[in-house]
Amino acid sequence: MAILSYLSFRNIQNENYLIQKNFDENQISLQKELEDALDKEQSKILQETKAASLFLYELPKSLLEFGNAANFKDVQGIEAIFLYNNGTLVYPDISSKLLATTSQFSNSKPNFTESALYQSEQDPQKKQEALFAREMLARNPLLSPKDQTQNILGLVRIAYKEKNYSEALRLLKNLETRPKLQGYLHSDLTRSINLLHFDILVKMKNHQEAEDYCLSVLNQFLQGNTIEDIPSTRFFFESAFTQILSFENLKQEKREAFWNLRANFNRQLNYTDILIHNQELFQNTLHSESASKSGVLIKSEGDVTLFKLTYPMLSGNQVVIAKVNESVYNHRILDKLRNVAQRWNNIPFSITDGKDSLLLGAIPDSANIVSQAFFNTAPSWQLSLYEKDIGEIHKETQHRMFLMYGLLFFSLITVIFGSFFMLRTQITGHEGEFPFKCIP
Repeated sequence: MAILSYLSFRNIQNENYLIQKNFDENQISLQKELEDALDKEQSKILQETKAASLFLYELPKSLLEFGNAANFKDVQGIEAIFLYNNGTLVYPDISSKLLATTSQFSNSKPNFTESALYQSEQDPQKKQEALFAREMLARNPLLSPKDQTQNILGLVRIAYKEKNYSEALRLLKNLETRPKLQGYLHSDLTRSINLLHFDILVKMKNHQEAEDYCLSVLNQFLQGNTIEDIPSTRFFFESAFTQILSFENLKQEKREAFWNLRANFNRQLNYTDILIHNQELFQNTLHSESASKSGVLIKSEGDVTLFKLTYPMLSGNQVVIAKVNESVYNHRILDKLRNVAQRWNNIPFSITDGKDSLLLGAIPDSANIVSQAFFNTAPSWQLSLYEKDIGEIHKETQHRMFLMYGLLFFSLITVIFGSFFMLRTQITGHEGEFPFKCIP
């Protein structure tokens, strides 16, 4: 009994030390499990990106053949994938040919005559006079190309409002086939004319001609030397493809082809837009040597983060550069880390990004930081581990001491009552005894 009491009191004295030691070990275990979970999920993202890139290498090289490419491997957390071979961009096909942009807005303003004619068009009583004046201007050989363009657009506007679609179409074709005049159209206005041309063909129920016209504009776009205005280009083709897919008499084979063409073309436009706005970062990443033997390089600039995959992860001279979708990527990684952290809810920690924004855990008001480590994520995150609150340690110690004291008290009571009952049994046993006498 004395030995049990001595050991119990010694354990009570060592509780603070044991609790702190156990807490320190748990912190190390938590950090290791978080790092392992992050590395595992990030490796999974890289492997999925590799698989998607290998699929892209097998796609048709010409965009007009993309109607035959029904599938595309999306990677959760990756916004765009770019393929290079021997330093040359091979996907997306648009970006490899067209890397220059024009200004987004036209600075052309109507002259005095154009403004006056437009005002007359709004007055029903002067509408015919305005039309006659425009027709006269169209025959004026001295009119500048810029003024000719504005006048033709005015005639198109009048014909379209009067539903004289044949005349509007004739004027549009005249404008589109005369480079000298079309040169005065800004890129967004060019796409507006293309869309109006397409819309008129649809209104005239010339569906086959509308399909052919859409593909001809697409082919013209692909053969150009510069990227025009991507938003207006995207709007035209998205509108045109959607209209074509709504045609009731469209054959199933064509429907699937246009559906795939729309999806792949929009993807290429989006990728091209990303590449144009981050050309310097892409070039720096392409020509930077991978820091690790795994063939993986992470490069960030501002809000843009890129993965670069090279040999040995890829074969030969193939290079993949993937742009991270930060919000989706963070959500995917944090889901895995959250599952780990739930098993260690008594360990105070925080994970923050490069902007010191809290991603996971909590930042205690007064606790000191025990250790910090940077995760090799895209972009880099920081793990901070905090010391345990003294009050919690005392509370836990008191709880354990209470349990030990209770156990000790219970042991003492058990010994006392046990001794009492044993003694009583012995006494009762002696009182019941009587001497036996021998009878001769």
